[in-house]
Amino acid sequence: MHCEYAMTTASSKNTSRSAGVGSVFLEKTKYAYIQKSDQQKGLPQPPLELPPDPDLPVLDLPRPETLNIPPLNLRTAISRRRSVRSYIREPITGEELSFLLWCTQRV
Repeated sequence: MHCEYAMTTASSKNTSRSAGVGSVFLEKTKYAYIQKSDQQKGLPQPPLELPPDPDLPVLDLPRPETLNIPPLNLRTAISRRRSVRSYIREPITGEELSFLLWCTQRV
C-alpha cells in the first residue's frame, strides 16, 4: 500500500504541476502575499548615487560649453544614423567622454 500511495502522490504532483502552475502563480502573486516594501517597513531610502571609489582617480573633464562641436540639425542626424559594430582599440578622448556624458546625463 505504501508503494501505491507514493505512485499516486507522484502522479498527482505531476498533473497538478502541469495543469495548475498558472493557477498557483496567480494565487501566490496576489496582493495578500506581497511582502512589505522597505518603505512600508520604515527603512531609510537608499542613496540616490553611490560615493566614488576612493581608490580610483577622478578625471577632470572639459566643460561642454568649451567644446567645439559643429551643429547638426535633427533631420541630418536621423538620415546619417547607422549602427556600427566594429570598434577601434583607441580610448575615447576626454572631450568625447565629456560630450557623451553631457548629452546623455547632463553631467
